[in-house]
Amino acid sequence: MAHDILLRHLPEIYQDPPENSKDLRELLAVFDSILFENQTTDRKFRGLEQIITGIPDLFNCHKTPGDFLPWLKEWVALEYFYDLSDDKKRELINSIVPLYASRGTKSYLEKILSLLFPKYKVTVIDGPLPSMQVGASRVGRESRLGGDIPFYFFVTLQFSDTSEFSSNTQNAHVRLRESVCSVIDLAKPAHTWYDFVFVCEDKKSNDTDIYTPIISS
Repeated sequence: MAHDILLRHLPEIYQDPPENSKDLRELLAVFDSILFENQTTDRKFRGLEQIITGIPDLFNCHKTPGDFLPWLKEWVALEYFYDLSDDKKRELINSIVPLYASRGTKSYLEKILSLLFPKYKVTVIDGPLPSMQVGASRVGRESRLGGDIPFYFFVTLQFSDTSEFSSNTQNAHVRLRESVCSVIDLAKPAHTWYDFVFVCEDKKSNDTDIYTPIISS
């Protein structure tokens, strides 16, 4: 705690030994604790000098307190954090501004979905797919009935734990699906449209490229 900072700025007549100026020292000590540095880790009891010195840290996503992160995300035009941990929130805030330069592209959509939903592997397919080939193609994977569709792309979020999609958590599935779609709607070019599906890796097969659709839009 700061001691006698204000007292040292008073005329010498007030610089009496402590035993002769106890009342004055106790009075000024209150203002010292309010205005100057305190040896405390509690932000509520920091001195005004500490608060002013720490203002730049509020704008640093790696240093700002966790309860300031929702405020800081508004500075970078982020609408949602969903269920991210504080570390993931800081990573998202730190990454989002450079990403805006590529907004509306496949790479931007993959990156923003990966940042917001780190539990899932994101895949965006926006290139033309050939027409169906009997015995060689899977619809929606290597081909599409009728061939390519203009201004269309397909998004998958892959997971490996089927318990996440048990019947007991159906409401959570709907909220997650709505959250993912809201991100895609903001990230995609206005003239495009898409399909979106959660897929689960088929652990019964040695082929890691086989998936089971769970939810689609």
